[in-house]
Amino acid sequence: AGKGTAAATHFREQAILGLEDAWYLGSQIIGLSRDEMNPRPETELRPVYELLSSQDRPTHLKPKDVWLQFLSMSRFTAKTYCLLVVHLQEILLNPNTSIIYQSQQKQMAADGAKLIKEWLELPSVVRLYGEFRSGDWGKEEFIVSQRNKPQKDPTFRSMGLDDPLQGKRCHSMSADDWVGETNNTEEGLRKVENRFDASLPVIHPGG
Repeated sequence: AGKGTAAATHFREQAILGLEDAWYLGSQIIGLSRDEMNPRPETELRPVYELLSSQDRPTHLKPKDVWLQFLSMSRFTAKTYCLLVVHLQEILLNPNTSIIYQSQQKQMAADGAKLIKEWLELPSVVRLYGEFRSGDWGKEEFIVSQRNKPQKDPTFRSMGLDDPLQGKRCHSMSADDWVGETNNTEEGLRKVENRFDASLPVIHPGG
């Protein structure tokens, strides 16, 4: 009985830590610390996770204002991994959320959706938080099975900069690597600026 109680306590502690600490979710539950492609030390990654997952809205914002965060990091610093882990944590905390993840190219964004779906099906995630795979498990967008409030928008939607925004809404949105080698021009940057302006009204008030 003592061993069983200790195991149950450890199980609960793991589940709570994953919901509270994005670095722990990424490194210990998903296992990114064991990924040869992502061997960044905790001292580098934890501040990024903490910034992206912070729930401390600036005091000057009104409840319905959209909260904007800007993070600038060089390539090959695992920022995309951090961002996607934080989106995963959002889903675990609230299966009724809706997220839009935008990248310069549609395939880049779809790769992000693929990664989050893989993480949601990991035995370590399912063991702690339950099943998430549903019948609506598409390449570019998906709805988790734990959603219990009907709504039009999917749990996670990936988009390229050329995809239309009309009719879409979300609770949170990320813009990852919008400027690259192919659009680092005056015209390309103008297009990115226009896309940013068009994206803000898509976010629900307070998002």
